[in-house]
Amino acid sequence: MTIPRVSVIVPNYNHARFLPRRIESILNQTYQNFEIVLLDDASTDNSREVIETFKDPRIRTCFNDKNSGSTFRQWNRGVREARGEYVWLAESDDYADPQLLEELVTRLEAHPGAGIAYCQSWQVDENDRKLGTMLWWTNRFHSERWQSDYVEHGLTECRRYFLHTCVIPNASATVIRRSCYLQAGGADETYRMVGDWCTYARILLISDVVYCHRPLNYFRCHSHSVRTSSTKSGVHVEEVCRVVDELLGRLDVLPAERREACDRLIGLWLTALLRDRIPLDRSLNVYRHLRKIQPDVHWRIFAKPLSALRKRLSPMPAFN
Repeated sequence: MTIPRVSVIVPNYNHARFLPRRIESILNQTYQNFEIVLLDDASTDNSREVIETFKDPRIRTCFNDKNSGSTFRQWNRGVREARGEYVWLAESDDYADPQLLEELVTRLEAHPGAGIAYCQSWQVDENDRKLGTMLWWTNRFHSERWQSDYVEHGLTECRRYFLHTCVIPNASATVIRRSCYLQAGGADETYRMVGDWCTYARILLISDVVYCHRPLNYFRCHSHSVRTSSTKSGVHVEEVCRVVDELLGRLDVLPAERREACDRLIGLWLTALLRDRIPLDRSLNVYRHLRKIQPDVHWRIFAKPLSALRKRLSPMPAFN
């Protein structure tokens, strides 16, 4: 049996409506040396019926009898099932340009030290209408960097960008070297919301990154998404602190960079407290991470709102 070069992992849960477009966009790739590992996490819609209409021999299916409760658990299961040198985590509600695999695999082949290759993404709505690219997300860090292709050392990428946020907005835009995914320990299944950020960062701590500026991925944004609950908001802030805490422990950063990271997390935490009233236990966990990052965090917590208040109360400049 010929071993495929790429394993395309499609973790699905209740995306029957989008599955035909997703699967067809994989089968129609210009690069054809792949297998598809299609995982259904006990969907309650008609996903199984949709999946079973595809008879391509390259598709292997794994149906869970019980929902795993974790996207990242499904990622790890898919990678365990994979046989390819590269894995493409193709989320079930997204779809791709026919050249995505060819472009990203070519870049990984050309740069053996790279663990991740990713491309620019289009945002689309439920009806496939383009909403623009994801440059709005990354331009706040650098207005020109994501306008052209680049290759970067992973540690540099982590220090400049991943220490601040996840600059890979969508998993479907990435092709990952499977050996690097495994060496980094796979996806951390204790995460619920930012496990993708953690996974990419851990891979880039041991490898490099390659970027293609062409928008070859279609990242679906659901119009029916609702406002974040206080519980989810608390989980999100706590998990962001975990990622930053881990990166600061593994990167060589200046004291000023550590303080800056701490102040940014304080701002995120205080905003969530005021807006969503996140639970006390979550807030205590956030505070513990902040204490590890910056021992004098209690002073910085008080200084941040006081600084904002001083700006609001400062007198208006006089006009002549």
